[in-house]
Amino acid sequence: MANDKGKIEKPEPKKRGRKPQWTQNKVDIMCKAIADGKSYKDAMAMAKVGHTAFYAHLSNDADFKERVRKAEADYQELYDATIVVECKRSLLELIRGYEYDEVTTETGTDLRGKPISKKKVVRKKVAPNPTAIIFALCNRDSEHWQNRVNNEISGKLDTDVKTDVSLKNVPDALLAQVLEAIKNK
Repeated sequence: MANDKGKIEKPEPKKRGRKPQWTQNKVDIMCKAIADGKSYKDAMAMAKVGHTAFYAHLSNDADFKERVRKAEADYQELYDATIVVECKRSLLELIRGYEYDEVTTETGTDLRGKPISKKKVVRKKVAPNPTAIIFALCNRDSEHWQNRVNNEISGKLDTDVKTDVSLKNVPDALLAQVLEAIKNK
């Protein structure tokens, strides 16, 4: 083939050997999985990458290591935002109480002996949770609500100890043994 300057271009030679197993597409799959909260093991399985290759690249490839750190940071940011919203929603539900439908299936036979099943829906109500209420009050209005007890003790403590101790009746041999034991310590 000739280019616009009249030189003949040679086609690129075909690459020989196996296709590389570590591709940008696999890196993208793993980083997306990690950013979505998957473990390294799950991310490797989704991209069909082995444990050894993953950790070798994580140790030696600065670009891959940075992309994995960014994916983990993205997940942590999403997790932190999501968990706070979910916890507040769940706490509010526990404080207010809530209702749900309980579905049960009853089986039996009709007049002809054929098996029949019938779904039964019962509306259930869950009462407010006192522990959740106490938790919310203690954390949101700690000036008026505290989940601790303060005990105050007052009185007089006499520290003067008056004893009549005398070593007059202790045998000299026993005193010598006590003094020797004290010296050896």
